[in-house]
Amino acid sequence: MFVHSARYGSPRPALVKLGPLKKMFVHSARGGHGGPPRQFSFRLPQDPVGVYVVIASADVNSVATGFCVQSALPHHGTGMTLGVPFEYAFLGNPMQCPSVAAPQFFSRSGAQLPSPNGSLAGDAMASTMAELLSETVTDPTDTGWFDRYGLENAAKCEGHFGPTYAPSNGAQANIRWGQRDYLIQQNWVNDRKAHCAMNSSL
Repeated sequence: MFVHSARYGSPRPALVKLGPLKKMFVHSARGGHGGPPRQFSFRLPQDPVGVYVVIASADVNSVATGFCVQSALPHHGTGMTLGVPFEYAFLGNPMQCPSVAAPQFFSRSGAQLPSPNGSLAGDAMASTMAELLSETVTDPTDTGWFDRYGLENAAKCEGHFGPTYAPSNGAQANIRWGQRDYLIQQNWVNDRKAHCAMNSSL
């Protein structure tokens, strides 16, 4: 996985469209020559089996990818550069639209709830990243696995977290990695029981 952080110094939210988003990767594969403007001057290695993720700062919006659009799913897609296909994903910063991009940390009345690591943006993005990577691997070109409604495996479990426990700060979490707790959405287990779970053994 290769990550690039999209950040702008604009006083107003920057908009990321699909065309320029793909051009960032095309531009990087050409060593920063031609293509998008200077804020995209970075170099990433070409890897036809890699996943390139743009992680946006809080001042970046992207209606074109569905980010901050109610009920829209996280965006991933494919492109081609120098004859080599690539897979990419856009991970928006929930601080752009907290209650839409991180609804798991808001009560029904709209009050913000504590998150496992005390960072609404970071904790929400961890869950969204897991969803994006799962879908990018299993259905990179929209010809892989999806159900009759067009929902990919992680999309079928959107908002499902399963059993949770309370870390010391009173938040809700469902998995612990290293010294940190997280609230990560479940994934679809396509067996006879057909259900959402954290892994196929559950």
